[in-house]
Amino acid sequence: MASASNKKKNQQNKEMVDMAAQKDEAILWVALAFCAILLLSNFGLGGSVGKLLRSIFFGIFGLVAYIFPICMVVMTAFLISNKDNRVAWVKLAASAAFLLFLCFFVELATGHAESALEAFSYGREKRAGGGFLGGLFASVLRPAFGTAGAYVVDIAGLIIMLVLITEKSFLRGMQRGGQKVYHVAREETVRRKEQREANAQKRRDRVAIGVSLDTTVGTAPHKEMELAPPKKESKKKKEKEKEKAKAANAALPEAVGGLAADAMDAINRDAIHSDAINREAIDRDEIN
Repeated sequence: MASASNKKKNQQNKEMVDMAAQKDEAILWVALAFCAILLLSNFGLGGSVGKLLRSIFFGIFGLVAYIFPICMVVMTAFLISNKDNRVAWVKLAASAAFLLFLCFFVELATGHAESALEAFSYGREKRAGGGFLGGLFASVLRPAFGTAGAYVVDIAGLIIMLVLITEKSFLRGMQRGGQKVYHVAREETVRRKEQREANAQKRRDRVAIGVSLDTTVGTAPHKEMELAPPKKESKKKKEKEKEKAKAANAALPEAVGGLAADAMDAINRDAIHSDAINREAIDRDEIN
């Protein structure tokens, strides 16, 4: 009995899950069809119904009506896929608020209405401005903060909504970007320093090229010195040198004999001169 009741409960749960899935899929297809008709109506392709929808949505959203169908499809699909998730509801609310701040920004940039009703009429007729929603924000914040202050409030709201939707901090992204720029600059500095050192080393190596540090006497640093082979002397030159040597040998005794005779004459003259001096000295002594 217990097993039969459990099977029945499981079958009922399965049927409920299937019905819920079918319901979600039907809602998604209805939203997709409606957004497709609305998108075509924005460009004048939706007939009389599309014309009515176009006037209503341009009156409400202004220029944002061009992207509203796409945003609606995405938001609907996201909500159906995450309907039991609280974070998804927060993101959905942030997305809706982002569209409101976007309408406000468009109204500040292009609109000239002083009230929400004037902005609605302007957006419906001209398909421009921020529509009723943008005119409502502008009519409240522009007199309170001025045009410049209203821009500041609007941009701050857009950034906050983007942070809630993406779950990424804008300041953290700036911090990471700054750190990345710092690391890139540091790596570039180190690379340039290494390049300068490498260039300096290359210059030093060029200066040292061809200089041998081996001071050993009689040795060459890389290869031994090669002596030039002796030149071959011709036969005629050898015969001339032999004749010159014979002539020199023949003239040598005559030259030696002449030198010896001159030397003997000089010795004899010195001996005669010394005898004469001695005789004069003897004669002086006798006279005294």
